[in-house]
Amino acid sequence: AGAAQDQKVQYEKAISCYEGFLTKRPERTELWERIAKTYQVRLQDFDNAVKYYEIYLAKAKLAPKESGKISKVVKSLKDIISKGGLKAMMKEMEE
Repeated sequence: AGAAQDQKVQYEKAISCYEGFLTKRPERTELWERIAKTYQVRLQDFDNAVKYYEIYLAKAKLAPKESGKISKVVKSLKDIISKGGLKAMMKEMEE
């Protein structure tokens, strides 16, 4: 558990660095996506992943195809959240 906690702290520090950098260089909109992906994949914090993907969609000048892909990810994450998260969904599948 110690190593996992250390990794979590490292990812949270990285997110904090990205956010700090974005205050100085707001045109680096790809960092919003990087923050969202870190929350989604590394921390499995889907609420924050959705929040940052939505910021990314609002701030980045994305091509329609890319915007559509991100919107699908957001929809999927919201579905997972509405069902109580991954653990709840896995438990449901086992029944």
